[in-house]
Amino acid sequence: MKRFGMGLLVAIAIAVGGYVFREWVSLPVNIPLYVESEVMADLDYDPFTSRIFADFPERREQLAATLIDAYETDGRRALEGSLVAEMAAVGEAVMPHYLVRASETDLVAYYQVMADMTSELPETDPERCANFYLGNTMSDGTATVDFRVQSISSYQSPLELATKQLFTNASQDPISFDNQSAQISLGAVRTALLQEVDPQTMDLIGQTVPVATRDDQIAYCNGLNFFMSEILRLPTEEAANLLRSF
Repeated sequence: MKRFGMGLLVAIAIAVGGYVFREWVSLPVNIPLYVESEVMADLDYDPFTSRIFADFPERREQLAATLIDAYETDGRRALEGSLVAEMAAVGEAVMPHYLVRASETDLVAYYQVMADMTSELPETDPERCANFYLGNTMSDGTATVDFRVQSISSYQSPLELATKQLFTNASQDPISFDNQSAQISLGAVRTALLQEVDPQTMDLIGQTVPVATRDDQIAYCNGLNFFMSEILRLPTEEAANLLRSF
């Protein structure tokens, strides 16, 4: 079974969650001071972004420099857009660091939100579901996890909470997994999958290229959704051990 792209596909505009930009009639006289004392200070206060900055201080420096440049070039609107885009990129880059350090409970909770979200997509938005599992963008170049899209909009808050818990509660060191136990668990889940889907769907699940037709997208997503549901039915310790092995 191939690795999932799920962990990397978080819409971490989430990272700046409820950040509110202060209104300025004109540009502040000292833009670097404004960015540091107003924007970065607020991000430092937030447990989610402060954890990232503590683990990756170079990311904080790069972000501040980018925001200063954006503000000096095109003003506050550019700063806002730059902050969202840059934090999304940072979140995607550091997600693997936190997935291997997440507690069993937080790891399973994170994947449960993902599974809940994708469970509704085969009939309503199969292309989004297929691209999500494959780690691809949509055909128009947009992200699969875009909460402006009605089919997944209701999952923004649960995903935000699960992601923040996963990051902020993560241990300092990677958490090991028992590969032998993981393979036993995977064998049981795979057996259940073989009993659930037909050989053609199994072939689809094994591929890493875009799934072309709507019917194939539906079959592909239903198969992978079943696979994930079987993993998440396992006891938390066993499910987390198997997820760490992917």
